[in-house]
Parts: sequence; structure tokens; C-alpha cells
Amino acid sequence: MIGPQGGRPTVGLPDPVLLAPILRSRRMKPVAVPAIRTRRVPSAPSVLTRAAMAVLACALVLTGCTSQSGRPEPAPRSSAPGAYSLLDEAGVAQIRASRTIRLDMRSGRLEKTSVGLDPAVGLGPDIDTRRSGTLRLTISTPSGEIGDDTGYVRFDTTSGRTDFREVTYFLTATSLDELARVIRDGVDRYGIDRASAERWIESTELRPKSRSSFSITSGTSTGVSVNYDVRYDGTKATQVVIVHVNPID
Repeated sequence: MIGPQGGRPTVGLPDPVLLAPILRSRRMKPVAVPAIRTRRVPSAPSVLTRAAMAVLACALVLTGCTSQSGRPEPAPRSSAPGAYSLLDEAGVAQIRASRTIRLDMRSGRLEKTSVGLDPAVGLGPDIDTRRSGTLRLTISTPSGEIGDDTGYVRFDTTSGRTDFREVTYFLTATSLDELARVIRDGVDRYGIDRASAERWIESTELRPKSRSSFSITSGTSTGVSVNYDVRYDGTKATQVVIVHVNPID
């Protein structure tokens, strides 16, 4: 939804049913017990997979799946105002505490070493603050800045590359009109293709109760690729835009 300052979109909690088709999870099979002492064995929590971009949206429906390892939470690391964030344990704790995350992609890439991680690390963190509110995401880019309020940020990489292949976050809207404003805001700020966006908006306005999954042609005006992947269901209360930020290869 659109925030009170600068017309920027903010994030609410989306309808889990809307994203259920793109959730890939596996669950433990129930344990068989003798018939004379029947009892139900709870299934295991859902597990996020990282096999495809569409699966990134599964985090929106996993609000209740938190780890209970018994380990104490790392203490937040203090950082100077305007400093770029780190993604090690202490850095993530600081992001949660401050509700801000600043990333340095001025080179066109987000290098693992720039966020305090080993270049060989194969997984990036998932930062979910939806239970306590949204955080402010800012990405410095070669020719501008990406900035949005969101409750979930994900970092995708492999051990075979020294940077992150993608930064993904989520925007939501509670009506088609608001969703159209969110999309047009991305057109204006990130160079997302206007014609592609307007075609989708006009088509959907003619069929407001329809369902649609549509990837709007990416924009590169900031020096990185910004893609809006729209997941729309006119029968639901909340609509979702999955924002993909990638290096321009």
C-alpha cells in the first residue's frame, strides 16, 4: 500500500491463500501407531526451498514457522548512521532492531564480502519482520537508489559466485486501484516498462475479479535490473508484487 511519505508503497500481511500455488513445502509423513492406541503425530514445519524464483513468495505464508533452537539471539551490532548493513548474525540482529537495511550495489552487484560474508557461502539470509512491523530497505545503485518499506527481504546466491544473484522483497496492496499506483510508482522510480504495465492494468480493470500472474518488463534506470512480478487475485483482499533486483549481466 502507499506510505504516508513520498507516495511510496508499504507492505501489509498478504492473504496466504493467494500465494499458496507457489509455495513448495515438504512435510514429514505421519507416524503409524497401533490401532488400539491411536494418536495424531504433528507434521513437521514447512521448509523454504530455493529452487526457483516463484518459490521466493512462499515466505509470505510462513509467519508461524520460526526456529526454536534454544540458542540465544545475537546481540545487535551498533552502526553509524548511513552505514551499509552487514548480513552476518549480528548484522541481521541490528537490522531487526533498527528496522532499516542499507545495501551497497553501487558497483552494480551486491558482493558477499561487502555484507560481511565469506565469498563461498551458498545461502543468503531471509529477514522477516512482519510480526513486529515493516523495515525500510534502501539499495544504493550505480545511478540512483531503490527504496521501499517491506516486511520481508531475501538474498539468493550460490557457493559458486562471490555476489548475490538476486535481492527479493515484497510489496502489497489492498485494492486494484492501490495496486495500480504501486506499479506506476515502480515505473516512475525504477524505469519499469510503462507500456507493459499499463497494458496489464487496463486488462485487469476490465476483469477485476480475474486472476493473473504477470511479470512486467524490467526497468534498468537505476543501473540494476528491477522487475515487478505481480500476483493478482481479484477475489482476495490483498494483492502482491514480488520485486526482484538483479545485476545487469
